[in-house]
Amino acid sequence: MEGGVNSHLRSSHPLVLLLCPNNTLKWLCVLILILRVPSSTLSFPLLPSLPPAFPPPIHLDPLVFVSGGVAASLSHLAAVPADVVKTKTQLEPDRFDGKNIAASAAEIYSSDGALVFLGGGVETALGYFLQGSIKYGLYDALKAYPLVL
Repeated sequence: MEGGVNSHLRSSHPLVLLLCPNNTLKWLCVLILILRVPSSTLSFPLLPSLPPAFPPPIHLDPLVFVSGGVAASLSHLAAVPADVVKTKTQLEPDRFDGKNIAASAAEIYSSDGALVFLGGGVETALGYFLQGSIKYGLYDALKAYPLVL
């Protein structure tokens, strides 16, 4: 019986196999394809209906762009000191051999000063501000579109 349903589906409409996960739904889809029942006469919609305003208007909120950029900058800027310690221990393995992260950070602080921990911080902050503002700003502006596509 299963072979008959699948062979009929392949010959009539190959996408039905993807749309109908179990045998009962496959039979229902076959009946709909055979009888050509309009979707308006069924008790459930076959395809989601479009919203009243299609396409929905795009609303660009500058506050979302700025807040996304600030959040991404601050969260990635907090990791810069740990990245400096990691990079220095990789570049100078003889100097930091056998030391843990805290001891390596203390030696970097005593020899190079506190400002070395912010090395690359400006570039990180600017880059992630741009990335975060675009990502979160466009997400907020376009979040209604996946519902209608």
